[in-house]
Amino acid sequence: MTNPSRTNSDIRAEIKRLEKLVAGIMSEIVTLTKNRRELRNKASAAADAAIKTRLLNEAEVLSGQIKDKFRDKEEYERTISSLKTELNDISNSPENGELSGNQKSQAETNPDYTSSLVNPVYPELQHAVNPFDSPLIKSTETQESELPQILRLDGQPLQKAENLYPELAYDENVHQPWSTQQKQQAEGLYPGFAKRLAAIPPRQPDSPDDLMDPDYYPLPDNPTFRDAWYHGRWKKKKAGGF
Repeated sequence: MTNPSRTNSDIRAEIKRLEKLVAGIMSEIVTLTKNRRELRNKASAAADAAIKTRLLNEAEVLSGQIKDKFRDKEEYERTISSLKTELNDISNSPENGELSGNQKSQAETNPDYTSSLVNPVYPELQHAVNPFDSPLIKSTETQESELPQILRLDGQPLQKAENLYPELAYDENVHQPWSTQQKQQAEGLYPGFAKRLAAIPPRQPDSPDDLMDPDYYPLPDNPTFRDAWYHGRWKKKKAGGF
């Protein structure tokens, strides 16, 4: 059920706001996870039993905060999904571009009827360019020449390299799999895509549950040698290395 007082722009703005909140929550989850891992490492190295217990208790507090963040994230994502459905309903409603049954009947018998709907007030503009024929709207060929956006299986926002070069970053261990047709399309646009993809060793795919693992370590945009080592250790664990 759509809200007639809310426009497409209002809904898109709200979706954008919530998506930023989700990205912020994911960043907080990553930070909390790193802090929890450091506390557990300190607890493992602590010789004093009281200090060990205190550190482990602090780590458990962070675990509770991480779970709360995940619940908030899921709630926002449900709201975003609902808003996108509402936006789709508004876009497909008769007053937003789709003709009603009576309008379709008149349009079939009178070619000028659609133009009168586009410019109902000014007769001199009756034969103005129909917005549905605007060159700003991408053709089917243009749309088919673009790769779909990659989506991370662990629910985290895309890194800079993933946004800029999806054809190079795409990894079925990390991202939601593309269809066979989309892979063929990527190979046509970027020869060598299939060969690169086949060379990636399979492992347990990423998931949001990874962030709860004490050894979880994502690779940042500008990694240091230390980041690379911990990330490699995490990937080895995912592959069943230890």
